[in-house]
Amino acid sequence: MRMPRRINEAPARNWIEPGPEVTARMALVNEPPAAIVACYTLTRGAERAWCAINHQLTQSRGELFWIGGEAGSGKTHFLNYVVALSNHAAASDTVAGRYLTVIADVSAQASGGDLDRQLLDQLALQLAGDSREASLWRRVSGAEGLAIAFDYARRQGVKGITAAVDLGEQEVKDVHAPINTLATVAREFKQLRLIVLAAGRSPDYKGFPSFVVAPADDEVLAVICGRARCLNDNAWPQAALLYRGLELGGHEPRQIYPLHPAAAEGLKRLRTSGAVLSTGAALLRESIVLWDAAKRHDWLLTPADLMRSASVRRELERNLGEAGSAGLALARRAAAELPEVTQTAGNALIDTLAWHHLCATSGLAVSTLLECLPKDAMITAGGGDRMLAELSARSNGIIRFEAGQVYFNPQAAGTPEMAAFNQALALARHFDSSLTAASDISELKIKSRRLAEALTTAVERCYRNRELIAAALHNGNGGLSREQQRTFDAFGEMAESGVAALIELAADPERRDAALKVIADYDAMAVVALAAPRLRAIGEYLEATSLAASFEGDPAKDPVLAALETECQLLKAAVAPAALLSSGRNLGALESRFHQFKWTYMRLYREAHFEWRRELKQLALITDEIRLHLGALGRLNRIAALGEPVAQDLNSRMEVISSGIRDCDADDEMALEVRPRCLQCDFSIGAHSPRIELQELFEQTQRALNAKLARLSHSAITRLIEEHDTNGRLEGFLRITQAAQTEALIRVLDDKLATYLDELLNENRMAGAVNGSAGIAPQVLTASGSVRRTRPTALRRGEKSAKQ
Repeated sequence: MRMPRRINEAPARNWIEPGPEVTARMALVNEPPAAIVACYTLTRGAERAWCAINHQLTQSRGELFWIGGEAGSGKTHFLNYVVALSNHAAASDTVAGRYLTVIADVSAQASGGDLDRQLLDQLALQLAGDSREASLWRRVSGAEGLAIAFDYARRQGVKGITAAVDLGEQEVKDVHAPINTLATVAREFKQLRLIVLAAGRSPDYKGFPSFVVAPADDEVLAVICGRARCLNDNAWPQAALLYRGLELGGHEPRQIYPLHPAAAEGLKRLRTSGAVLSTGAALLRESIVLWDAAKRHDWLLTPADLMRSASVRRELERNLGEAGSAGLALARRAAAELPEVTQTAGNALIDTLAWHHLCATSGLAVSTLLECLPKDAMITAGGGDRMLAELSARSNGIIRFEAGQVYFNPQAAGTPEMAAFNQALALARHFDSSLTAASDISELKIKSRRLAEALTTAVERCYRNRELIAAALHNGNGGLSREQQRTFDAFGEMAESGVAALIELAADPERRDAALKVIADYDAMAVVALAAPRLRAIGEYLEATSLAASFEGDPAKDPVLAALETECQLLKAAVAPAALLSSGRNLGALESRFHQFKWTYMRLYREAHFEWRRELKQLALITDEIRLHLGALGRLNRIAALGEPVAQDLNSRMEVISSGIRDCDADDEMALEVRPRCLQCDFSIGAHSPRIELQELFEQTQRALNAKLARLSHSAITRLIEEHDTNGRLEGFLRITQAAQTEALIRVLDDKLATYLDELLNENRMAGAVNGSAGIAPQVLTASGSVRRTRPTALRRGEKSAKQ
């Protein structure tokens, strides 16, 4: 088996140096620095993966290897380790051909195209010095495009390519296609050996060699220590002497150096879920930086040395909990009362005991405890006994010393009342989040009084929130459910019971868990109650937009507007108090979604409103024309000689249609952030234009008016012909004039002219009646359309003789 060559650049003057900066997630890089490789510890899983990769390097074809594991398990560190060694091997072996290493970090994207792009760009850079060549390869997608690129690399003398792909938090299903494409090319491409290392959250990838490189439980400490420091191999024999005679507890000295065995197990427990390795390594590296600056290489890092780091102290107190942190503070206060020359040793004793408390509740023998102290805090056994007895007395039993055994006993912090109060903090902080553990009687009184005030305030808020929720649900034709009523009642009863009852309740785990559930349910409703005014304002704004989603699938509708209408309806349902109470949605995310909707709506509304104003100007011209025609029709209808009035309902229809048309001043600013519609015209997106109705009304008005004008023309022209047309010439002229001037007559037909026409036609009617009674011959219509009177033959002859 070919094992990797370790790279170490630690200077000989130091036994170790702090490793590179530790982050929650290491980045995959093209050229990992030497420190990244030097601080990597091969786990058993990583060693198996490395052996499989080495074996594949002896084969003619490539393969895909899957590196799986949870976040923080060291997958990216392993990829950087392999990339660095591959680069080193390629640089040292130039006879057998070129070997390239490319990487792709798609932890933030799930795009297969992005994966291909990164690999092809890097390949082009290494082959041609720029990525322009890759643009041609990307035109052919999938396996074919990769095959073209790799064939080009083969013609450039490349014998093998190692591709490292980091998927980060991406789901395997999101990148299944591009990973399978790479695997297919690796297995089938004969001219060039492609080794693909893909790292993701899934423990395995079906059909391909899969490895979990996360450390086993007995390897965690070695990995944490390896990540936090760079060990100088030349100085190790001297460092190994520091472990002589110590009880190692199953740990290998080289793996845990520079930790004292008493500090090693506790560091393993100081970790945060989801980031085991990076958290432990970051804590240890901070301690090593302080240790290295103090030039303490001739002494191991003890628990008290680790506690010099602020991050380690915070993490220890977090693990100890409220009662443990309060007990630690009281114990340190007791150490501060010791003589100044012994205070350093006293604090070291307390820190060591608290550190041991993380791993076991059993006590420590005095001799074992003294062996765990830092060099500058070492004391003799007799001096240690005296100091421990004094600390036990001063700390009221938090440091308990009996029968040669020493214990850290945080439950004894202060009086029973103080211990009970500190134990109830997890519950009490739901009423006052600023409460901390009480370390003496005076603090206990002050903090109990603050808690009592917080409970009183909580009762008032409970009843107010109940009223707000009930009112909001009532507006939506609903009400509080029985479960919600019970939650309000239970929370109010808990807050009204007082401080003593709350502390008693917290002492019973079962009752405490039930109370915490009541508080969680109440808090969810309280958030909705506090947001009720904002939710009501959002709902009113959405309602005022008048957007209504249509599910008929109109192909002519703008898809952006259709999506906005749908989002409006979804938001209306989402901001309803009943929906929020049942779903427990994030109000912040909901408000952010509403603001995004509003800015999109405002942009669309301004565009639509501009077009609507243009439409209003055109509609105003049409309505003016219709009103002019309706006015003329109304005046003609009042002339009795023209017969019965016609189309009298057109005026009322005109008022109905035009009532929705409002003037809109272009210079008037719209405050769409507050009111979603224009104050002047009240336009709503998608509003119906009455253009078609107005055009139909105009046509009906014209037809009715033309009928009246025809009657008017016929009656008036008949009168003029009778009086003046003796040879039939005037008749044709008047008819032509009447046909050409109908529209003009409409525009000059005012009340005065209408009165005149009424009088004229009345005279015409009266004259006709007189002529008829005097024996005047009736009118007849000739074949040419002219009107002539028929007279007796004798009369016509007489007239002719007279003329002659």
